[in-house]
Amino acid sequence: MKISVKKLEGSQVEVKVTLDKEEFNKFYEEAFDKVLADYQVEGFRKGKVPRNIYLSKVGTDALVLEEAVNLSINGTYFNAIEEKKVRAVNYPKVDFDPNKVQKDATFTYTAVVDVYPEVELGEYFGIEYKEEKLEVSKEELEKVLKQERERKAVLVLKEDGIIELGNTVVFDFEGFVDGVAFEGGKAENYA
Repeated sequence: MKISVKKLEGSQVEVKVTLDKEEFNKFYEEAFDKVLADYQVEGFRKGKVPRNIYLSKVGTDALVLEEAVNLSINGTYFNAIEEKKVRAVNYPKVDFDPNKVQKDATFTYTAVVDVYPEVELGEYFGIEYKEEKLEVSKEELEKVLKQERERKAVLVLKEDGIIELGNTVVFDFEGFVDGVAFEGGKAENYA
């Protein structure tokens, strides 16, 4: 297996993987077994159809080649990026030439993947800073405390008594004109 890595713009790399024909044929054989496991022809048990019968019935090994491509990419991509120390962020966008996929041939695919950006630290040792001392006036402190009290205040229920300034009142009412109720003049649980 040949692996090459090319840096692209925008924190991306292109990983190119080439499998020689022996390596690809292993995936082809595995794919053929997988396809045959689900194939059924009259006179044979499911998964027991001979390859020559399958090829004569189907006419092509396109489904096997498709499965071989999937198996080879899944079986080599993660090993390739691990070997080349590519720190991938997500799954790759894989590309290959479908016209060149065949048994007893090399198989090449490229995978473009986002990677963690390279960060170069500048000289940060010896940087000096001046600590600013903050002072809060009594008025500022009282203002913030009052805001916090109002924000966290809880209404306390007072059933009976005289309404005082600062109370929140909830009541029902209905308005009348000349002894007749008018539209929009009634409310319940009005605050």
